Amino acid sequence: MYRIVLLFLFVFIIHSTSFAQQQQTDRLQRFRKNGLYGFINSSRDTVAAAQWDYVDDFFADKARVEYKSKWGMINAKGAYVIPLEYDKITNVSDEGIVRLTLNGLTGYKHVDSGVMISAIQWQEAGPFYKGFAQVMKDNHYGIINTKGVAICPAIYDFIGDISAPHEMVRVKKDEKFGYINATRKLVIPIKFSYAEDFSDGLALVQVVGSEVFEYIDKTGKSILRAPVGLMPGKFTEGYALVLKGNTDAYKAGFINKLGKIVIPIEWDDATEFYNGHAAVKRNGKWGFINKSGKLVVDTQYDEITPYSKQAKGKRNGRWEKLFEAETLEEVVDEVH
Repeated sequence: MYRIVLLFLFVFIIHSTSFAQQQQTDRLQRFRKNGLYGFINSSRDTVAAAQWDYVDDFFADKARVEYKSKWGMINAKGAYVIPLEYDKITNVSDEGIVRLTLNGLTGYKHVDSGVMISAIQWQEAGPFYKGFAQVMKDNHYGIINTKGVAICPAIYDFIGDISAPHEMVRVKKDEKFGYINATRKLVIPIKFSYAEDFSDGLALVQVVGSEVFEYIDKTGKSILRAPVGLMPGKFTEGYALVLKGNTDAYKAGFINKLGKIVIPIEWDDATEFYNGHAAVKRNGKWGFINKSGKLVVDTQYDEITPYSKQAKGKRNGRWEKLFEAETLEEVVDEVH
């Protein structure tokens, strides 16, 4: 019992000390003197003398500082962890990494260890997301991990948004598209003249040399050929918007994942389904239909909010609340 009490006290003291240190960092405040900035603590003791043209608030026990257009970073004791010599520094990421820019190029550094995980060499360098960051060199894009290793080499003309909710990401090389997966490896070959992002488990593509649009799954297998004579869109909630005609005069409707037209191609315009509803247009006015194609809000609005849970419409210059959309779970149940 005595040992348990001692252990508890030891853990409490360590936790309290850590908490107090964090609180001390949190209480550091900027002050200005003779046009320059420094930091004081809650007792108004000077932690860092006024010496910078600009300073940030502390974030993750670090603060960015700038003097004569050069940036550095200090810790809670006012000591430099990154010298005052860069054109730009980002805040510390969740991985403890900052991006450093000098003479138009950017690299990555782990602040606590001081290790430069990727040299200052990138024309463009994005933030890390789930352990990966998109970079660009010699006008070609690639992806590195938090150790600076090129998981996806900088050989592509384009890489899609790696922070998007879908795991599969488009890549483009020599005017053709393919897909990389969640580990950022090329898993669907670069062979498409046209490709969309994955949505609802499928992606709309067109193979080089073919006039046919088709939908593929995440293995690259063709699941469905788009109906001939229609311009297909992406699937959302089991339905894909399709257009018939040309860009100047067309009608809109919807198909399901069997390629069957489930909502007639009779609307002047339409949006994808969102939370069980799609906006549709007729005679210059907008309304909403449900998954059965039933008009649940008459086409009488000049503008509409199709991708909001709380749908609104504008007429006579005023916005009106139309309905509260179904939850996604309810929509999924309805589709299946």
